[in-house]
Amino acid sequence: MRRRARICYEPDRDEWCVDLGRRRYGLHCGECFTLYMGNKAYECRLELDADWYVLMQDTKFVLHRRTIYAIGIDV
Repeated sequence: MRRRARICYEPDRDEWCVDLGRRRYGLHCGECFTLYMGNKAYECRLELDADWYVLMQDTKFVLHRRTIYAIGIDV
């Protein structure tokens, strides 16, 4: 079931975490989700290089650590 959620960066764990209200868990490299920016939705995959980024088709987008992003994820 696809669910709307938010992701935020956890510096003490050096990972992006999904906030599902009562539950919060860390994301790992290779996990896929829908990233919502404005009124657009992008299917993407989370990856780690020097920084965390998402790969959307052939485009890399670096995630900003102080930003909370809206996503859709299968739970």
